[in-house]
Amino acid sequence: MKELRKLISKFTPERILRKSSLLIMENFQGVDISRIVYPEEVGLDSRYVGESTPSWNKYVVRLLKDLHINNQDAILDIGCGKGSAMLAMLKFPFARVDGIELSEEISEIAIRNLTRLKKQRWQIFNGDAITFKDYNAYSMLYFYNPFPGEIMRQVVANIHSSISGREQEMLIIYNLPVCHELIVKDGVFCKQREYPNGYGDKIFVYSNKNLQHSRLHRSLS
Repeated sequence: MKELRKLISKFTPERILRKSSLLIMENFQGVDISRIVYPEEVGLDSRYVGESTPSWNKYVVRLLKDLHINNQDAILDIGCGKGSAMLAMLKFPFARVDGIELSEEISEIAIRNLTRLKKQRWQIFNGDAITFKDYNAYSMLYFYNPFPGEIMRQVVANIHSSISGREQEMLIIYNLPVCHELIVKDGVFCKQREYPNGYGDKIFVYSNKNLQHSRLHRSLS
């Protein structure tokens, strides 16, 4: 019943109007951001990857404002889809806003979207998050529920391996954190903050530093 109420809440008249307005605007701009893409549409298996759904909204922007982002920071959207969240991130002074996406077709849509909107400071990697080797190049990672548990377990293990010995802080921003336990299981990352995501769910923020030594401590003062 709770899940049914949550599903119904996503189809209020206000949200339907907003969705329609976004689609009209995107059509005018020649971009494709808001339309959901299901794994089977692009030849992927829904047992291993989630649907490509936009996650840019005011709640994500509010969270990013708390993170004291500067031009030394870089962020990677893992399972970036068509680049929706990257558009929100590009409003902040990151040195780099990158994304990794398994589907070549969806990657090409993201590249086309960001190019047509004349955005800079970004790169899209078409590849597998399980084997990606450059996580240590980023100060922040972003997930919007891109994988089921078994895939997330392997991705987290790859992140741990990539940042082994790292002294600098790394944040993980996890929107709709269904695999929360896998993030904190090995004690490398600890949940430090919690935000609403606008759909009745949460966004968790994790750090590899304790709160006293984290940039998140500044947002509490």
